[in-house]
Amino acid sequence: MYFVGIVAVTTGCLAMAAKAQEPVQRDLIESVARQSGIEADKAEAAVRAVVQFIEARLAKGEAVIIPGLGKFAIERLDGAEGRNPATGALIKIQPLNRPSFFAAKSLKDAVNK
Repeated sequence: MYFVGIVAVTTGCLAMAAKAQEPVQRDLIESVARQSGIEADKAEAAVRAVVQFIEARLAKGEAVIIPGLGKFAIERLDGAEGRNPATGALIKIQPLNRPSFFAAKSLKDAVNK
């Protein structure tokens, strides 16, 4: 239930998300350490392990469900043809996998109290 602050890390913009999420990630690590009674460095290792686990599963195309939080999954976007807006030339848009997050009902209820 303490992983809400790391959701942005799974969007594929790891470097940018890590920089933008540093304060939230520190808060998350401190909260995990305090509530579980472990040292901050061990809490940080645990949080990083969870993120790496989610990334590895998503890279394999597998979903990750965390009860009470939600589901991390991959959405497959098919390739398509598009147009370059500057030149109007046809371009091929490559297919890609996009990480997604679907909040659990309990999380939705908690944030809409």
